[in-house]
Amino acid sequence: MEQTRAVDTGRPSGEPTIGVTGRPGRSLPIPATALIGQDRCLSALSAELRTGRLVTITGSGGIGKTRVALEVARLLDGEFAMGAWWVDLSAVRDPQVVPSIVLAAIGGREDAGRGIVDILASWIVEPMLIVLDNCEHLIDACAELVESLLARNRWAKVLVTSREPLGSAREIAWRLPSLDAATAVELFIARVRRIRPELSFSSSNLDSSRRICERLDGIPLAIELAAARCRQMSPDRIADQLDDLFALLTGGLRTAVARQRTLLASIEWSHELLDPAERITLRRLGIFAGPFDLEAAECVVSDPGGVDQWSVMDLLGRLVDKNLLIAEPDDRYRLLETMRQFALDQLRAASEVAVSRDAHLRWFGDRLRERVPSDGALTDLGTQWLTVNHANLVAAVDWAAAHDLEAFVSITDRLHSFWYLAARQGECATIVGPMLETLAAQGLHDLRAHLISRHAMALVLAGHRTGSGIRVLEEVPSAIEKCFAAGDTVSACWGAYAVKLADVGAPFQFAELAVVASDAQSTWTWFWQAMAARITRVYFSGDPVRGQNAEDLIRAADFARHHQATRTLLAAVVGTEQVMRGDLRAAAETLYPELESAEQQPAVAILISGAAGCVALMTGDGELLQLVLRVMAGLARTSEDAAKAHRLLQDLEAGRDAASHDYSFSYWDLNLPPMVNLLHWLHIWSVGSDGASWSGTDPNSSRGVRIRLTGSLAAGASGQWSEALTLAHTALAGAAESGLGFLVVDALETLASIESGCGDPERGALLLGAAERRREELGYQLRFPIHQAALQPLFELSAPLEEGRGIDITRAVEIAGRARGERNRPRIGLDSLTPTERRVAQFVRGGLTNSQIAAEMVVSAETVKTHLKHINAKLDIGNRTQLAALIPPA
Repeated sequence: MEQTRAVDTGRPSGEPTIGVTGRPGRSLPIPATALIGQDRCLSALSAELRTGRLVTITGSGGIGKTRVALEVARLLDGEFAMGAWWVDLSAVRDPQVVPSIVLAAIGGREDAGRGIVDILASWIVEPMLIVLDNCEHLIDACAELVESLLARNRWAKVLVTSREPLGSAREIAWRLPSLDAATAVELFIARVRRIRPELSFSSSNLDSSRRICERLDGIPLAIELAAARCRQMSPDRIADQLDDLFALLTGGLRTAVARQRTLLASIEWSHELLDPAERITLRRLGIFAGPFDLEAAECVVSDPGGVDQWSVMDLLGRLVDKNLLIAEPDDRYRLLETMRQFALDQLRAASEVAVSRDAHLRWFGDRLRERVPSDGALTDLGTQWLTVNHANLVAAVDWAAAHDLEAFVSITDRLHSFWYLAARQGECATIVGPMLETLAAQGLHDLRAHLISRHAMALVLAGHRTGSGIRVLEEVPSAIEKCFAAGDTVSACWGAYAVKLADVGAPFQFAELAVVASDAQSTWTWFWQAMAARITRVYFSGDPVRGQNAEDLIRAADFARHHQATRTLLAAVVGTEQVMRGDLRAAAETLYPELESAEQQPAVAILISGAAGCVALMTGDGELLQLVLRVMAGLARTSEDAAKAHRLLQDLEAGRDAASHDYSFSYWDLNLPPMVNLLHWLHIWSVGSDGASWSGTDPNSSRGVRIRLTGSLAAGASGQWSEALTLAHTALAGAAESGLGFLVVDALETLASIESGCGDPERGALLLGAAERRREELGYQLRFPIHQAALQPLFELSAPLEEGRGIDITRAVEIAGRARGERNRPRIGLDSLTPTERRVAQFVRGGLTNSQIAAEMVVSAETVKTHLKHINAKLDIGNRTQLAALIPPA
């Protein structure tokens, strides 16, 4: 609300003298405050007036049209020989007096024998700029006057402010936009400091100021009225009370015109100028919580008691022309929040809320069912539609929660995947959480179980962040049972997915869930279960890659073509498998193309960016690393986990000691996501942590190997060489048996340093040479300073080092294993069994079948069979009964 003070023109009443400027600028009001943040508009408008003759500044009420026009006039005043003249039409009600008002304002006088337009045309004998301010209520009269004047006089130029264009063929209509976020905050702070110069803007105040300006749509009048409230209230309190804008934003300056003293008065001024059909349309559009298209507007506006469907397009155009409705470039429309609140108030007063809400729910429910099936499966087009229409879908489901339970379930079922993948778990909890309480009170336990299972992942993650997730998680298993019993397989699978990821003793395997989902004809549900099965196998089981189902991968690749998040996840999974095999170059080729779009998929972005970051570090690919860091920097703004992952990758890149930093991930507590697991491993490996929190896992799994490697380093550092040697050998055997390429290298190098510490540096150099050869084959360049320092003396033993370079990795593992057998373990008998073989034997003693042992160890039955073959040979026995009798209790 930029204030002005009128000044007497002092203009002589007679005809002007040719060549005399008429003292330009004497008619322009003097602004009471500086104009903030409109430099680009001022330059553009000035340029338009230099080349054109009629420019109209349009915009919604309070957008700052008058103040901008005044500043343009002040800037151009000296460029017009007869100056710039200001004509305020806000108080004029009779259209017929407009020409007389204009003539008087520029210093002319009427002549009974001549028409006023003729007098105006003859009065202006040199370049003159006339500013007609506030023309919207006199639009026809102003348009007629301006058109006639410009046709009769070549010197005149006209600048108009109006809430809608004049409609003249000569006109350049310039819609004044809202202030951008930074400028809006600057304006708010500047106005607050005029009335409360002692108020300091802390981080809290600044955050509240941003919230205020965002909620007020960057409208200068609304921002200035909010700033005026700071006489009695803090910015924090104002921000918390913006739900009632019109009661809050009153109290403008007494010198302002009446319609600028409150936000409500400004909008009512525009509303009074509408015809009945336009008023009906505007108030019903208030139902839309976000952008909408013509078809949606036709459904809501033309419902019983509304307007004719075929007139809606024209009515929308008229509201756009009057700057009460914004037309977006994609053929969609939206209301500013201030206008929407006004429209909703009008809708309530007309008792049309229910009919409009019902129409809105019906429209968006039907469109959602057309685009997303009941299992929540997404495509790229479906996700795009959900993103654009999400605010309206939330508004629809909010109405359905109290009025249409069937519609509520239908909509939320289709939104569950979107909420999870778009990292909108909080919104899911806000919407579904209260319904769970309602259903419990109504005794609708089966339906409640359906919602808990279907939304378990989002509810658990949202609750995890707020501290209430454990209670939800505890209810999921019983909800799953109810869903399976009711034949609600898809919901049961999603509930089981959440429970399994949260690792709370779920009696399910992802591979089993994938089969169940496939049988239920939900490829979408199958895909996520199948990918979780693959990634879990990679990290938490022995023999992680060889047993993967190639047919599943082909099916997944075909399905993933339709949705970016599934493509990103598939790339992360395949890239992870390639990393674990040591195929780092192939992993880079898999991961790199999907990185650019990763930021748009927050639920899976940290997986692929973490994987790519690890590959970049391990291969020394600086270009890939910088791309990953850019992506992670964007993700860091969306979650604390992503921010930690970004900082960790920066530390690892720079070789900084990150041991003192907090790198515990909330996702990590849920064993998610696996690639953070690997990134976390690189952190632990870089500082030599003992990894004690991971104890008790399969020694042949990647996690088991890592535990033993870090344990070996810790034992060696404390001089416990025998323990260090045992752990390093176990890690190497597990990595080799499971085909964990880069971990075989890490294990060989760890064993090399331990061998040296045990007094056999030549053997250590031999193993280091073999590891160096394998590094070159894999492109694995990363070696952290603590490991480099431990290995440095071995690099000086050139003869055994070069001998080792001539040994392939398979032979190197055999040499290392043979040395262990010679030194530490018998070749036959119980003491010859490896830890994994001992575990298999204990399961046999307990009466488990091969399939049951495979499920417990998360390996294939074929792997169990191989272990039993080795055990029988070492113990010189031929059947399970003999083995069970030989094995002592654990």
